[in-house]
Amino acid sequence: MEQKEEFGHLSMRQVQYLEKLKKLGGRGIRRGDMTAIAKSCSVSHVAVNRFFKECCEKGYLTETYAFTEQGERFLKWHEKLVEDTKEYLRRNQIPETLLEESTRQLYEHVSYEVLAAITRSDRKIQKMIGAEGSQEVLRNFPKSLERGTYPVRIAIFQLQTGL
Repeated sequence: MEQKEEFGHLSMRQVQYLEKLKKLGGRGIRRGDMTAIAKSCSVSHVAVNRFFKECCEKGYLTETYAFTEQGERFLKWHEKLVEDTKEYLRRNQIPETLLEESTRQLYEHVSYEVLAAITRSDRKIQKMIGAEGSQEVLRNFPKSLERGTYPVRIAIFQLQTGL
């Protein structure tokens, strides 16, 4: 997980560049591939080239723009974080029309550690209660309380990771 800190915070578009490169077989770039990647992502050739050169400097790509083992792990981790974020948003009833933009905003503006902790916690909760169970709890919640005033206590816990 240290590789993500070395690189800095990626944009969703940069992850797209890497995904498109991976779809080419991760074999490196041939004539016209860089332009095709740039065009499919609606950016200039220069932006893709600059990003790939930075990936080479960090050891994620070779000089021919083929993925290194470290680069494969790096991309896989980012793809999983994006997918986990989308699943988290779906479970929280974010409409499909807003899903891509909401995912992008979270991914680009929340630290990777916080986003990973949120999605990991959500997965643990889903495992504990099951997908059907959570919906059942939400449907029956209004029926379980009578109208009235109730004392409420709130506890906030901080999760320390890396211990």
